[in-house]
Amino acid sequence: MLITQQEQTKPCEMTMEVEVELDQVKKAYSDAYREIGKYTAVPGFRKGKAPRSLLEKYVDTPHVMERVAHLLVPPAYEKAVEESGVEPFGDAEYEVLQLSDTEPFKFKAVIPLAPTVELGEYTKLKIDKLIPPVTDEDIDGQINGMRERMAKVEPVERPAQVGDLLLVQIAEPGGEARETVIEVGKNLQSFDAGLTGMTKGETKSIDLVYPEDYEDKEIAGSTGSTTVTVTDVKERLIPELTDDLVKEITGASEQNVETVADLKAKIRESMEKAAGDLADRQVETQIIEKIAEGSTVEFPQVMLDHEVAHRLQDLVADLEQRKISLEDYLRYTNKSFEDVRESVEKSAEHDIKISQVLDKITVKEKIEVTDEDVEAEITKMAAENGYPVESFAAYLDKTDGRHQIKHRVERNKVLEFLLAASNIKNVSAKSKKKS
Repeated sequence: MLITQQEQTKPCEMTMEVEVELDQVKKAYSDAYREIGKYTAVPGFRKGKAPRSLLEKYVDTPHVMERVAHLLVPPAYEKAVEESGVEPFGDAEYEVLQLSDTEPFKFKAVIPLAPTVELGEYTKLKIDKLIPPVTDEDIDGQINGMRERMAKVEPVERPAQVGDLLLVQIAEPGGEARETVIEVGKNLQSFDAGLTGMTKGETKSIDLVYPEDYEDKEIAGSTGSTTVTVTDVKERLIPELTDDLVKEITGASEQNVETVADLKAKIRESMEKAAGDLADRQVETQIIEKIAEGSTVEFPQVMLDHEVAHRLQDLVADLEQRKISLEDYLRYTNKSFEDVRESVEKSAEHDIKISQVLDKITVKEKIEVTDEDVEAEITKMAAENGYPVESFAAYLDKTDGRHQIKHRVERNKVLEFLLAASNIKNVSAKSKKKS
């Protein structure tokens, strides 16, 4: 075996041309014919007993050459990698350059190399933490939602209006009528306009106008009609906000929430916490994106291809679970498979870069995860999900989930380090918008 050429053609890719001696090539040919002869019929001979000179007339030459290459490449490549000191990141791709039983065998291997990361600045980053204010209108919106869920429904003898619930029979042109309940004001604008003013027992043909941005792309921008018969009109009676209603809403689930003022204070506290948590996540994203933008990351194509394939498989599996075919999904989203793959590839490329940057910081800052850290996280997760710790830990051991939790803890530690190392300034989202 002889390495005739070695060149790093890309930051994470190397090409290597290898030559194998003629005597090894001849032996590989003999071995290949011996193997193929075991299942090749030659008149006058039992399988595996025909001499090579006759066997050659009954065997497809490209098939033999493929088998010879398969016998020669792996051991030669393994030896070449060992001698060169190259550390492949994954499986190489091969190209046969010369193959016959009268000359040395030559092939080229394209070898993926490990990703490389050149970090930019990742400490003392200036980050604005945008904290959205919680307004009285926000709180009123939450309370109105609660009131609507407590609404009672009663039949009325009057024309339908926005907010009413109608029991209707809908007949599409050429189709059978179907019964359903519709809330006036929550549908296609032209359909709601036709429903408004209808009375119990009335039948009406309603013209439908689908806007250009309608979610169903096949009928967007078109017109149609449907026949509707109203069999009942019901009014939603939304209760007034009182202390008694608060007690009915919260029941025994919320202690010390018995009055309207208590409820508003509780909602404000909850919304402010949610806004703060969201602001924290956005700060983390800003930090990570800034570091990634200032860093140079190179990785082999095979790494991206593997991630894209994995994500596409997950997409198809998710669609199958929801009883949606890939063809229906593409039609509904008005995309081709190439569009989807391009989008997935772009996302995967971004995420790989982020992951490599965080891995590099982990190593550089000597951030470590102990067994105690992992056990603490397992205990925390079990408590949050209501699982016995022992059962949850046993499940993780069976599914290799412990490794994933260790990675999760490691990522959290890196983020904690980056947050502590950044200059974060609290800014009201309202004042930021004005500026």
